[in-house]
Amino acid sequence: MDQLKFVKLTDPLIPWRQIPRAVNPQAPPHISAVARWALTGVGSPRVKLETVKIGGRRYTTAAAIEAFILATSGCPLPAANTPPAVMVAVLQAEHELDAQGV
Repeated sequence: MDQLKFVKLTDPLIPWRQIPRAVNPQAPPHISAVARWALTGVGSPRVKLETVKIGGRRYTTAAAIEAFILATSGCPLPAANTPPAVMVAVLQAEHELDAQGV
């Protein structure tokens, strides 16, 4: 079994049906797109949205959603042991530097 990198049971879990709104509240993707992301993956090489199944229901975390979006956008992922808050800070800093032309 693959080791989960971004779904940690200590993080708040997002239920399957709420994933589309967690991805984009203004224009959520269809639930079938979320199913494809999690079950078969997208792209080459395949990138899957990490989920966990608890009591027959599937969940993910905000960190797993962020990692999926970064991976499918062609952005390099930080090390798996990097806390989500640090990942967000790094991405914000990179965005600010890009905006300044650095």
